[in-house]
Amino acid sequence: MIYAVAILAIAVFMAAFLLLRIVVVSRNAIATSRKVTHTLRDPGLSDDHKEEIVQKAAIALLGNFVSITLRGAAALGLSYLVLVAADYADIARQDDVIDLLSSWEAIVLTTVVLTAVWFAWNKR
Repeated sequence: MIYAVAILAIAVFMAAFLLLRIVVVSRNAIATSRKVTHTLRDPGLSDDHKEEIVQKAAIALLGNFVSITLRGAAALGLSYLVLVAADYADIARQDDVIDLLSSWEAIVLTTVVLTAVWFAWNKR
């Protein structure tokens, strides 16, 4: 049952990752950074105007950082609840599942499988 709990924890993490829109917030941060970079390179703008835009972007990027951090913690927390529930129900010991998920084999396999799923999903 260790493998089943591990797979369920990964699935919950991925679902939470998508539902919490972590990728969307990350893309917004990247877009903000690119916009600021283009603004700084614009010779037609005054230094004061550039400074104003950079300051607003810095605040937005800090907000994105906090948002991504909290959303990531929530996704990890939700997947951890699967381990706690399985341990409480005597389905699988939490330490055993963590040992499995921490092994290099599980990390490589999960990375390969989720990358393949991501490419297949984005090809549609």
